[in-house]
Amino acid sequence: MHSLPEVDYQVLTGLAARSKPVSVLDLAAELSLDQSQVTATCLKRSEEGLVEVTEEVYLDLRLGKKGKALKQGLLPERHIVQALIAKGEPAELPELAELSGLDKTEVGQSLRWLKQKGWAEQDGKQLKLASEAPKNGDKPGADEILVMALLDLEAASDRELAKKEVDVPAALALLEGRTGIVEEKPRKIRYAQLTAAGRKLVEEGIKPKKQVNQITPEMLRTGEWRSVELRPYDVRLEAARVSPGKAHPLVRIFEQTRRVFLEMGFSETVSSYVESGFWDFDALFQPQDHPARDMQDTFYVARPGSCHLPDAEMVERVKKTHEDGGDTGSVGWRYVWSKELAQKAVLRTHTTASTIRALAQNPTSPRKVFCVGPVFRRETVDYKQIEQFSVWINNLPPNGTAQCYISPVRATPLVKAKIRNPRLTVGEHTLMLPVEMESGSYLEFNSTEDCKVFGPDGGLLQEVKITDAVPLLAAGVNELRFWCDAADGIHPRARLTTATVGLPLTP
Repeated sequence: MHSLPEVDYQVLTGLAARSKPVSVLDLAAELSLDQSQVTATCLKRSEEGLVEVTEEVYLDLRLGKKGKALKQGLLPERHIVQALIAKGEPAELPELAELSGLDKTEVGQSLRWLKQKGWAEQDGKQLKLASEAPKNGDKPGADEILVMALLDLEAASDRELAKKEVDVPAALALLEGRTGIVEEKPRKIRYAQLTAAGRKLVEEGIKPKKQVNQITPEMLRTGEWRSVELRPYDVRLEAARVSPGKAHPLVRIFEQTRRVFLEMGFSETVSSYVESGFWDFDALFQPQDHPARDMQDTFYVARPGSCHLPDAEMVERVKKTHEDGGDTGSVGWRYVWSKELAQKAVLRTHTTASTIRALAQNPTSPRKVFCVGPVFRRETVDYKQIEQFSVWINNLPPNGTAQCYISPVRATPLVKAKIRNPRLTVGEHTLMLPVEMESGSYLEFNSTEDCKVFGPDGGLLQEVKITDAVPLLAAGVNELRFWCDAADGIHPRARLTTATVGLPLTP
């Protein structure tokens, strides 16, 4: 008779009652056990050759944010086709928004899919039905059938949908490149059955043995401790990290700033909080009688009261630059420079003292150096003021004037975020770039065959395949519009530079 832990005993006896594989999920429900316990037992016993475990991969499908908002499960291009059928003739693009019940953005985004499906043709600002356009009463496409099915089920696997005669592969192929309509996640389902060795073990006889985490006073009193087994633990496994506290907000800002500069290819340098006046002021060509060096603005250290200066040659160069410009071509500040003032110890007023020291130690260009950390100044912070405010006005005629009414301005924080599917609309044609980009990265689009995304440090991240046609400029004034997708609550900003190719449109 073989003694086994209680869960192992239940799993092996449950599998012995079956001649065919059973899903771990169904077995756990039947035995009233947690699925993770049953899975762990099956995998452990499979290593011993007692249980055979097989895996089957399936797709878990559910509607995304855009899919849930679809009217009757019909895609926007279907509403546009119905609107054109109802009108009986081509329609202007701005007019289609009113006829179809869609907003102008949805109409613009649907042009790509109307052309790709062969449902409509664009002639200037007009859109007309193509010969392959569906007619009223036609069966919905595979993509719309999938959306309708998910509207009823909320979520389903590709196997469940196949039983309902939904052509999932065809639907997903039609929805490729359309984010937010259907979300798909690959899942695994495990099946288990006893091997010949496992059945032999059960036939020889097995019995459950209670396992406990620790021996209690009650077990010692009753003598139960003799019949129980202590549950084994693998002390080599990583334990969950316990964080009794959290980083200070200022420290988090330092780390975020440090990460941004490192991703841009900068080298980090560090320095102590106490600096000499030489590196904090003199090496940066700040005169020794500057008001910023007064005790009203700078914290001077009493112990130590002075610091060591660098080599005599460098000190002499800085001295000459202050007094008469030295060999810089400047006339300098025209005063007698004091070595004693340069030696005074101060709490650093900026981290540039660290970067200028790093550049002095290794002046070979090019160099990108930064230092981030606390600085110390006697200043009163006023949070009611902003540093800079700019207003840009487009299309202002020569010698023209414009009146601006500025409402209360509120400063908002900048956060690292991602943008998806950036789009550029020229007139009525939209070019979408199917890519996801993080803050600091940039994209260069030269043609449909030459589109690349680079990281903040200039390294190539990916090459993007473009299926849309490049927008063409019409004669006269062209309206350009740029937008993209982002996470909820994020209002991203991007710098866009456009260049035209070809002969001038006007002489």
